[in-house]
Amino acid sequence: MMPSNVKIARFGGMQYISLTEYCEIRDLSCSVDKITHVAEIEQNGTVVKIMPDSRTLLVDGAVKKISPHPKLKDNEIYISPSFAKYLEEDVFIIKRAAEVPYKKTDTMINIIIDPGHGGKDTGAVGRNYKVKEKDVVLDIAKKLKDELRKMGNFKITLTRTGNKFVSLWKRSDIANNAKADLFISIHANASRYRKVKGFEVFYLSNATDDNARAIAAAENEALSYENNSNHNKPDYLDATVWDMKLSENRIESKELANFICKSASSQLGVRNRGIKSARFNVLKGTRMPAVLVEVGFLSNKDEEWRLRSTEYRKKVATAIAKGILAYKDKYDKTEAFTKNSH
Repeated sequence: MMPSNVKIARFGGMQYISLTEYCEIRDLSCSVDKITHVAEIEQNGTVVKIMPDSRTLLVDGAVKKISPHPKLKDNEIYISPSFAKYLEEDVFIIKRAAEVPYKKTDTMINIIIDPGHGGKDTGAVGRNYKVKEKDVVLDIAKKLKDELRKMGNFKITLTRTGNKFVSLWKRSDIANNAKADLFISIHANASRYRKVKGFEVFYLSNATDDNARAIAAAENEALSYENNSNHNKPDYLDATVWDMKLSENRIESKELANFICKSASSQLGVRNRGIKSARFNVLKGTRMPAVLVEVGFLSNKDEEWRLRSTEYRKKVATAIAKGILAYKDKYDKTEAFTKNSH
């Protein structure tokens, strides 16, 4: 819903709203260069730069296109409602929980935990201690299940409970058939650069950067282990359907990723690489908020050493669980789970 109490101007019959007033209402930082009229919009470290009469914008340095483009009138920048919506849904997380009356619920939340890889698909393998991703993430997933059960009213299902290969499509089918509220896929990272380390969480969208594309490509390698992978391929691989899928549950997925990332940062004391977006096949078929958690880099000696430890894996599971609980608490306040219950 667009704010109703902002300055409005019309260009070519279309209604635009004042950028500065919009940012003030949405609690976004906004500064405008008086000479170039370049506007910089910022929230929580994410920076967007736009310029009147230009279809190009920058999101954290990445070049994007916008239509219709911003306008300038009486030295004030105006943006279209569609661009305002883009800022809210694709770039920033705009919280409006106060608009909905608070009502605590005890709704059971149905969560699918997906330990990545398994069986013939080993995933990443550590360079120093030969730790296998498939083993690390299965243990963390089981511990996450235990932690969540201690914390709240959760129904938990794992896509695999042993060293078994499960196709990417089957994983999303399990979540959809269970009518899950949340889908959490657990993975461990790897990089050709041994110094790279940290914790990051992904949600489904176009790749944030080259690194995100590379990680998605690595995790999507599981497709090569599937027999007859082109047979009965789900419709969500079609380009048109993909575009539609991008908008489904994206705001919720991004918020869930944010809560988990913040929890990991405070609980684990590791480098927070932030939340990012990429085209992970395991997330494409899900019909609920879904994230992919990368718990650390097995290619980094220190992180591989930590991920060998059962105690550290439990800490990781607890951090993820607390992030999920924080997300649940927020959505309990807005009755979102009640409205979305199956």
